[in-house]
Amino acid sequence: MTAASKEGFVALGVYGAYPHTNGFLPGGERMVVGSADLDALLIVDVAVGATPRPLLEFAGIGSAPGAIPWFDVALEVPLLATVWAGRILTLDLSDVSPRPRVVRTAAEGAAFDGLVSISPDGTRIAAIEVRGDSRMLLVIDARSGSVENSTVLHGTANHVQLSPADPAWVGFAHEGPAESIPDRMWGVHPRLAPQGISLFDQRALSSDHDDPLQAGHERWMFHRPGAIIVAYGEGPAPRGVWEVPVDAEARLISAGDRDWHCGISRDGTRVVVDTTGPAAAPGRGWADAGDRSSIVVINTATGARTVVAETRFAPHPFHPHPAFTPDGTQIVHNHIDAQGRRGVALCEAAL
Repeated sequence: MTAASKEGFVALGVYGAYPHTNGFLPGGERMVVGSADLDALLIVDVAVGATPRPLLEFAGIGSAPGAIPWFDVALEVPLLATVWAGRILTLDLSDVSPRPRVVRTAAEGAAFDGLVSISPDGTRIAAIEVRGDSRMLLVIDARSGSVENSTVLHGTANHVQLSPADPAWVGFAHEGPAESIPDRMWGVHPRLAPQGISLFDQRALSSDHDDPLQAGHERWMFHRPGAIIVAYGEGPAPRGVWEVPVDAEARLISAGDRDWHCGISRDGTRVVVDTTGPAAAPGRGWADAGDRSSIVVINTATGARTVVAETRFAPHPFHPHPAFTPDGTQIVHNHIDAQGRRGVALCEAAL
């Protein structure tokens, strides 16, 4: 959690938000990061060499062995949502010394998935309740903690996301090995799809209809309802980044054989991905990937790609996880340098 000024580090000893969540405060000048010790959240200026300051320490809240503190910040108001020790918490980031507020506690015998999503205006939180082998999607009032809507989910589900463009849509992922999941991306809408609908037909879009695309790491878009999603390099063509609107046909934005996680600019004009191995390496998927990754910006109109940074990765939370700053001019990502130092880095985005 030390300040750093070399190689584009914002700060060392911290990690950034999960790719489909938001870590930036409204205005984009500051962002939330997690401690590499997995015991605290901090706030830091979006600038090379910034100094983080403590925001929330989890030791006083409860024990959650092995858990990684993920978080989501509302786009329009300074309110953060997170999960810890069976509780959904919010934090008012406008306070100088914010205190966590318990929104909802998991029912006896149940738990919450470690990723929650907060609506742009901060009024609703989406979460997945886990009870044995069953999953329930909950949309919760962020003030009262009452459940506004609930949907029974079938199979293992995670990566819940309230659509930034239309928060009536709630996305989630059918989780599992990519080679065995033909219906990764789902959405729930109270009127259009109350029981949930599969949005990305991996079998029909594959060059081999007997071998569905291997999909993962979707991110719902800011400028229109729907998501971008990666078809992994291990699977059949067309591999790369796809756009999947809820009201139009899916389209391949850009072909790629090593795409991993994805993010998108607020205006939808550019996508950013990290890769499994260097982007320029021969082969595809995890072949000879080692611990290397490239940060690649993609023009969504032309599919043109520009490598803007090179990095290394380690187990969660230190996958690269790139994201555009709100104004689209820069990219933040988790970074491990040649000396093994790790933290959050900042680089210029290709325009």
